[in-house]
Amino acid sequence: MTIPVVSRRTFQLGAAALAFSLLATGCGATGGSGDNGPVTLRFAWWGNEYLNAQTGKVIAAFEASHPNIKIKAEPGEWSSYWDKLATKTAANDAPDVIQMDQKYIAEYGGRGALMDLSKQGGIDTSKLDKEALASGQYDGAQYGLSTGRNAYVLMANTKVFEAA
Repeated sequence: MTIPVVSRRTFQLGAAALAFSLLATGCGATGGSGDNGPVTLRFAWWGNEYLNAQTGKVIAAFEASHPNIKIKAEPGEWSSYWDKLATKTAANDAPDVIQMDQKYIAEYGGRGALMDLSKQGGIDTSKLDKEALASGQYDGAQYGLSTGRNAYVLMANTKVFEAA
């Protein structure tokens, strides 16, 4: 199995995206009562060991530049992530920052489980791609900020087709 190498630029962009999303959601975190004191944010995502290690590096970089903010990592596997998130959300114990697939924005946002980021001060989205920004919107509210996009591609070995 080949493990992809994350370039420095990609890592920095990921760190910036994480920092932006964590700061954007810090209003509801535990330990912070608006006094700018220490705060702990719970951050949940799905991934494999490699992604967990890379995310750990981003968290460490974020915490180093934001000493009053601690991140409690809650990594998970795709196969069980959504069931755990649904259970935690139903128990009113959802993490402060969550990795959310676009297809669940309407479900979670529509039932009030996500914070409307457009109502939070200090979040400048003017330089974000409008289509990427729209992927986190539902019913006029901005519930998420895209940290990446995928593209479906079809690749073919033309030599194999020619030989067939």
